[in-house]
Amino acid sequence: MAKSNLIRLSGLAAIVGGTLLIGSVVAIAFQPEGCIASECGLPGRSMREWSAPAPFFIMALLLITMGAAGLVIRARAAGHFGISGRVGQSSGLIGVALLALGGGIQELFFGGDFPLMPVFVIPGLLALVTGFLLIGITILRANTLPRQVVWLLIAATLAMAGFNDQNARVLMAAPLGMAWMAIGYALWVDEHAGL
Repeated sequence: MAKSNLIRLSGLAAIVGGTLLIGSVVAIAFQPEGCIASECGLPGRSMREWSAPAPFFIMALLLITMGAAGLVIRARAAGHFGISGRVGQSSGLIGVALLALGGGIQELFFGGDFPLMPVFVIPGLLALVTGFLLIGITILRANTLPRQVVWLLIAATLAMAGFNDQNARVLMAAPLGMAWMAIGYALWVDEHAGL
């Protein structure tokens, strides 16, 4: 019973996290286009301003991590987590930590223009994509969520490979928000929660 309630709450966290992710990337997309790599050295070019949406983006990542915890609990309870699930879980946590840490450093100490941000974003995004893919595959094998929801997660995660917060490709994160909203709903409404 306690696991079932925890899974339902993680579903609610995933719904809110997915919503915040979509809202924050849309807000970022409305900012003037930023620079990428060597363009940042050109006169009048700078990175996009993240001050307003950054706290929502970081909160979205943390809530989505809580939603992922519900998936992990559910797959483990069904006895289908395995090595790919553990590697996916670790990789996803590392990705979230790197992105949240880099974003926090950028906003707290550099006013939105942290020159070493790619050191956090590139490996963080790769770790997050790898983690979500492995978790998606694990959940697909475990058959603990509707298959179309899991396929949405896998497709949305693959779309994140094209993500770039400095131009219109920031919207590549919106499908991931939708996927986590769908996962959250599936976790929230399922009465037996696969236990």
